[in-house]
Amino acid sequence: MQAVLIKCDLWDYTNGVKVKPEPGEDNQNVADINEWIKNDQKAKSEMILSISSTELRQIKNCVTSREMWCKLEECYQSKGPARKATLLKNLILCKMSDGDDVRSHLNNFFASVDKLVEMNVDINPDLLAILMLYSLPPNFDNFRCAIESRDNLPTPEALRIKIIEESDARKGNSRENSSGAMIANKSGQREYKKKLTCNKVYNGKHSKTTE
Repeated sequence: MQAVLIKCDLWDYTNGVKVKPEPGEDNQNVADINEWIKNDQKAKSEMILSISSTELRQIKNCVTSREMWCKLEECYQSKGPARKATLLKNLILCKMSDGDDVRSHLNNFFASVDKLVEMNVDINPDLLAILMLYSLPPNFDNFRCAIESRDNLPTPEALRIKIIEESDARKGNSRENSSGAMIANKSGQREYKKKLTCNKVYNGKHSKTTE
């Protein structure tokens, strides 16, 4: 959400840098006030389009984009021990099941990491790599052993790429095996039909000869 607001040049309205101008004497700042209101409304719109219906209920009484941001931050960005414990627990218990999308799994894993970094919780890169390896399902056991047998563990980002490449390679092999099986099956069916036709021809000729 922050990236969208920055891209649209609206982040300063949301983070409180650009505050609403005072009217001044004889309302001389009317134009500036109207401009500020217009841009703040744009910021509010971008935020509303970026959040869920549940989150929308949390900010329904907010007037400005700054109020909306502070309310969301209060709800979801608490920096107390309980919040840190929850994020660490999510990271440790983040497990991928067979058939799950590996990219979605890794995105969730790193989302928890990013939130912890925002709260000034630094996690050792080797520990992150190990947590990532053991978040994978049993069919990645050989891959995990290969990584662990190295002298040095890859960085978390490098390991992320390797896991995705491994998953994509497996999908490619699975498609090739499936295609090969289909071709073999069709070939077998053709051979069976060919033999069946030959038998019919032979039996027909044999019957005529007997007569």
